[in-house]
Amino acid sequence: MIAAEFLLELLMRLLMIGHIARVAGSAAFGHEGQLSVRESAAVNHTGAARGSFLLTRALSPVGVP
Repeated sequence: MIAAEFLLELLMRLLMIGHIARVAGSAAFGHEGQLSVRESAAVNHTGAARGSFLLTRALSPVGVP
């Protein structure tokens, strides 16, 4: 179970890195439809919060929320 959550977290981080790279690339080339700095930071913060939640849940004893 912990291994599955670890793999899920790893996948989420890789997707987040890809998303941030795409946004940065769009900004560098001036493409339309890019996220603002505030939106990008919110997405990054959401990913970090989700990872923290999964780590806490994986390390907590069974039955403890």
